[in-house]
Amino acid sequence: MSSNLLGFIALGVGAAQGVQATSGVEYACVATNTTDLPFCDPSLSFDDRVKDLVSRLTLDEKLGLMSSTHAAVPRLGIPGYAWGNECLHGTVVRSNDEPRSVPQTGATVFPQPIGLAATFDTDLMAGIGQAIGDESRGLSNSGATTSGVPAFLDCWAPNINIFRFVAMITGHC
Repeated sequence: MSSNLLGFIALGVGAAQGVQATSGVEYACVATNTTDLPFCDPSLSFDDRVKDLVSRLTLDEKLGLMSSTHAAVPRLGIPGYAWGNECLHGTVVRSNDEPRSVPQTGATVFPQPIGLAATFDTDLMAGIGQAIGDESRGLSNSGATTSGVPAFLDCWAPNINIFRFVAMITGHC
């Protein structure tokens, strides 16, 4: 199961056709050194493609792909990527070029979830979700990066009843 998840991550990030990643890595199945490999063969089952791709990764490459921000694996056409930007109350955009005391530019910030929930307004929540999705896509399309790799296509939110989840010692409200 874990090798399927790892392969899904690697295939999902590297499967785009005809484009080059912003990390400078030519995507898998487009790059001349990978087009003939089994993981690029769409006639094979997903499981067979994943098994082939995972078998080609070194242990260090596998470990590197387990982080939410991972480096590219150029030899297999897997670009770097940042998974899971925080979008609990808007797309979080941070600048590594400015100190934390300088206001950050970027997307809309909405009230914390406990305040939004108090409205009991499902249409408002749907509109906020749409705005977060639109702004995240816009940031990604603009070439925004996290730690130098493409980002903002995946968001972590909402978290449900996080205050009752024992592993979470603190919460935000």
